[in-house]
Amino acid sequence: MVFDKLNINDQTFEAEGQLTVEQPSVRITTTDGDVGLFFNQLETSQSIDSIAVFKGDEERYSSSRIKVSNLTVVGGNYRIELEETSD
Repeated sequence: MVFDKLNINDQTFEAEGQLTVEQPSVRITTTDGDVGLFFNQLETSQSIDSIAVFKGDEERYSSSRIKVSNLTVVGGNYRIELEETSD
């Protein structure tokens, strides 16, 4: 699924990318450096209180129990892997 807006821990990013949901994993791919840097900072603490992914006004995905499991940069693309937690 494509998206154009992310809301992470009450911070909103206007960024385009792709969302892949394969329970319990979620993968976000984007070229937006601000999003990549934000997730890179979260990778250390692995604390995401809430995340919502939108395309226009339509919410495509949301969770309040998720953590960063992996982050890679390939050719200017940020690939962020998230994992739902049972906490």
